[in-house]
Amino acid sequence: MTQVTLIVLQHGLWGNKNHMRFIRKAIEEACDASDAIDILNVDINEGKYTYDGIDVCGERLVQKIRDRVDELNNNKDTQVEGVVMVGYSLGGLMLRYAIGVLGKSGFFDNIKPLLYVTFATPHLGVRREPKSTFLKFYNYITGHILSRTGEQLQLLDDYQHGLPILSVLADPKREFHQYLSRFKQRRTYANVANDRTVPYWTAAMEITNHFEIMKDLDISVDSTYSSIITAFDLLQHDEDKNDDSTTTKTTTRSARPSKKRKRSKDGILVKCLLVVFSPLLPVVALLALLYIGSQGLMSRLRVARLLAASSSQKRQQLIQSETIRRSSKSNHSTILEEENQEVLVDTLDATNIPTNPSPAVNMHEETTKKRSSLYNVMPSERITKVVQPMALSVHQIQMQKHLDQLEWERVLVYIRGFNAHASIVCRERRFVNDGGRAAIQHFVDTLFAAC
Repeated sequence: MTQVTLIVLQHGLWGNKNHMRFIRKAIEEACDASDAIDILNVDINEGKYTYDGIDVCGERLVQKIRDRVDELNNNKDTQVEGVVMVGYSLGGLMLRYAIGVLGKSGFFDNIKPLLYVTFATPHLGVRREPKSTFLKFYNYITGHILSRTGEQLQLLDDYQHGLPILSVLADPKREFHQYLSRFKQRRTYANVANDRTVPYWTAAMEITNHFEIMKDLDISVDSTYSSIITAFDLLQHDEDKNDDSTTTKTTTRSARPSKKRKRSKDGILVKCLLVVFSPLLPVVALLALLYIGSQGLMSRLRVARLLAASSSQKRQQLIQSETIRRSSKSNHSTILEEENQEVLVDTLDATNIPTNPSPAVNMHEETTKKRSSLYNVMPSERITKVVQPMALSVHQIQMQKHLDQLEWERVLVYIRGFNAHASIVCRERRFVNDGGRAAIQHFVDTLFAAC
């Protein structure tokens, strides 16, 4: 009998299974005949159904995982031995919920929890410091038009005993934290820049944004994985450098003129795009908000039926029947929903154009002998003296402390480009770039060691 490792892939908000296609293909190409794996690219929480809340999406995910395990175990030739959970953006939170539910039911009594990995997941929510009118507007909009999911990401929900669901997921006394701790490894990939959806601090579970001053940083990246950061420090001024460092930096700066010209061209291109498309942005944004708002209303009506169930058992039966029904619906309907969802994602990306090009960061490659040196790269002492902790909420600070009780492999990713949030998983062909490829290659190269 073949012992199989189940690899679960869960996409994020507004997403569909195609968003995880690049990762799936990378895993399959890295496998050889001796690797007994089965990949479950989850399709039960696609599109509008991601509005329903982390808990409801998590329950659907639980049912999907159980069904796949039963299918494999009922085959006389296979037996599920271990499980790897991989979540992108909101998908990472769905998985944390599912892990608690599965663990409490005895799922991990016979199946080893091997690796839990997230890419750009908002572990501390998406509530931003209300430092500007725009950020106040952002907090309000995301918390009120994205149905239950928006409320939960903004920590506005009362999930249990007056606590938001993200606080409950991080509570060491609860099953969600306890069974997450049983995984052999826990890893998070966090974009340090160009991700306006899930900033560095929430993906990396930090209360300080060490990359707030990007233009003043000297960043080293790995020579093999070109977007993985190995060290970062404040740029040294000429008077602070000794002779040795001057020689090193001269070598680094010698290649700068062409890069500066390229960045200058990029800046001009961005400004031209802003001039052309700025008049359309209010209309595009309004259409996006109207669409999201209508989907959010439908989500509330849909979830109300589930939450009105008199018992958790009846609620689970409703979710199970919904899962079976939607899994068997026609391909034409699925394709149509995916196309509509891509239009929405494109619209949101269009309203997310940065006002300035990526800052000119001093970068150089560094060869690392051990992969472990790519994890948990700490800021220099000089950075910690300059950058102050953010004004996060009490819930966010408490969540960070609780999650920090677990051992995490934090991988810092610097992707230069328009939309690092999409590129970190190469979500679509137009977002595929060297930085995203490098992050995924690092994940794949370390995946089988964890298994």
